[in-house]
Formats: sequence, structure tokens, C-alpha cells
Amino acid sequence: MDSIFPKGSRQFYGRKYVKNNFLLLSLLLAGRLHGAPLPVTAGGYTTAAITVNGTVLEWGEWGGPLPGVVSDLNHVTALAGGLHHVLALRDDGTVWAWGDSSHGQLGDGRGFSNDHPVQVRGLTGAIAIAAGAYHSYALKNDGTIWGWGDNRNGQLGDGTTLDRLTPVLVQGFLGISAIAAGTSHLIALRKDGIVCSWGLVSETDPPPPPSSGIPQPICFSAFTDVASVAAGGNGSYVLKQDGTVWGWGGTSCGAPGTLEEIKNRQPLMDRGTAIAAGTNHLLILRDDGTVWACGRGEAGQLGSGGTDSQAQPVQVAGGLFNIQAIAAGFQHSAARTDDGTTWTWGDNSQGQLGTGDKTTHSTPTLVFDGTGLLRH
Repeated sequence: MDSIFPKGSRQFYGRKYVKNNFLLLSLLLAGRLHGAPLPVTAGGYTTAAITVNGTVLEWGEWGGPLPGVVSDLNHVTALAGGLHHVLALRDDGTVWAWGDSSHGQLGDGRGFSNDHPVQVRGLTGAIAIAAGAYHSYALKNDGTIWGWGDNRNGQLGDGTTLDRLTPVLVQGFLGISAIAAGTSHLIALRKDGIVCSWGLVSETDPPPPPSSGIPQPICFSAFTDVASVAAGGNGSYVLKQDGTVWGWGGTSCGAPGTLEEIKNRQPLMDRGTAIAAGTNHLLILRDDGTVWACGRGEAGQLGSGGTDSQAQPVQVAGGLFNIQAIAAGFQHSAARTDDGTTWTWGDNSQGQLGTGDKTTHSTPTLVFDGTGLLRH
């Protein structure tokens, strides 16, 4: 892999970040070559994106202030960011992880942090991944979910509150089609469009069993025909097949309420095509390619040009259009078009905006343009 880096490239925390624009051009033009957007993810203090050749560009806490290629990792099809760790799904169904492992969230059985990718032990056949604050999940091709890491609130769904250094089966569930992780909980979408959840719940969720969490998953019938799910902090969100977006639990968007109360109100937004949840904010991608945000905004993560919080979605400033992928981290956000153009905004305390410095931005800042050029 080192052979793709030109002489003079720089290394930071095991990453090589390059000032060579021709190399970045070759890495980023996925939309023009394959007709599909490049996935992007935002963790607590990290941002990462998949390149055209299946490698991963990363910047922030584990990657430095400029985008750099993660060493010894290729054929990646999906990414997920936790508070201090990152997951990568390869096309062979294996899952790889790097970053903090204080609760075993890297899943390699050791419990030691690592700034280079390590393989999650004993896990094959994965088709989707999700990362919470200190825990991780994988959805397998047989419809089962496996979890590892922090389990203090029963968020691994194995009936215990014991941390796990390697994947354990979430008990009692088959037929899952999508998963999303919050700070200490996870929600899953069944193939019949019903949503299930477990882990730490807030006072606005349906009453849990007499404990601080839910040792076993529970399912809700308040919403049907759900297309996708997102989770952030203690909040949960769904995008329905009709394009409407709904949220409940510890969400900073809309008015708080139980699922039964929420379903009788107006949705947060319509015409949605994708949702992404940060710790206390939500991004919504609409069918016209614009991005909207609501929730807390103290670090500029809403992209509105200020730091005010917004209970209802507001359009992200800066003239963003033709957006195809969105991601929300702890207090920062990212968006990409189908030609690899990448924008970031919000907290930049660890260089997670990829601008080469640590200046916070309350409006979108261009990281890569549509030609693959690094803009900083």
C-alpha cells in the first residue's frame, strides 16, 4: 500500500496525508467512475470517507488535521464512527476497528487501544456496522446482530450488563435489515418495517423494565413502513417510506414525547432521503439534495452560521446542493456529493473538519472539490 504514496508525503498517527492533488483525484472520483456517492462517517472527533479504490481517508483524532489514508486497510464498503473509535466493513464480510478500546469496542479480544486497524475476532458475513460511544455492532447476512464493547446499560442485547471484548449475539432477533447506535443504545429495523430498541432509554421512551437499561430488546408498533433508522445521544430517529422524519427519546429536535405521543404529531420534516444523528443534533438530506439540521448548535454543528440551537430543522447554509451522503459526529457534521466533493462544519478541536487547523466553522467548509483537489 505504501507504493501509492509519492515521495514527501507526511505521516501522522500511522496515517499518510498527501499534498499531491493528482493522487487525491484518483482516490476521490468514485461518483464519476461508478455512478454512486462515496460514503462518509463522523465519529466523536474523527471524520472518515471511503475512496474509489476501497481505501479509507481519515482526519481528526486518529488521523491528524488533514485527510490521510489509513494504512493496511482496503476493499472497504462501509464505515461507522464511535466516540473515540472507528469501524470499517470490508467486502469479504469482515469488520476492522481502530481507536480507543477501553471497553473492548475494537472487538479483537485484547481490550487495548490501537491506532492501526485490527480485525474484529470471529466475525464473518457482516453486511452493516454501527458504533456507539464505547460499543460496536455488526449486522450479519443471516439477519442476526452481534455486539461488543461497553454493556453497562444492556446495549449489547445479550441479557447481561457485562462488557464484551469479542462479539456476542443479540438474543432473540432475526430478520433485521438495518441498525443504528446511539451513545448507550441501539435501534434496529426489521424487514417488516418495525423498529426495535435496547440499551439506555430516557424518560420520554416507553417504560423499560425496572432497571436503568433494557437487558433485552423491545419492539415498537408506533411506526410502520420505516425505511431507515438513526440514533444519537439517547435519541432515536426514523425515516419512513413516505419521506417523513420522526424522532423520540432524548432528542433535541422537536418537542419531547413518548412514541405514542410523537406519532400523533407532525413529522420533523418531509421529503427526506437520508438521516444522520450526532450526539445532540440531527441531519436530514432532502430529495432536492439540500441538507437540513436541528438540535443543539453550540459548536456550529447545525451549519446555520451561528451557534443557536434549533428545535425544528433549518437549512444548512453555504449553498449546499446535490448532496448524496451525510454524517454527524459528536459536535461536527459532514456532507458529500456524488463526485467526491466534501464539506464539513462544526467543532474542529481535534482537526476533524480536515481543514489543516483547529478552527471551528459554523458554516460548511470545503475539504475536497469535485476534481478531487485538497482545498487546504
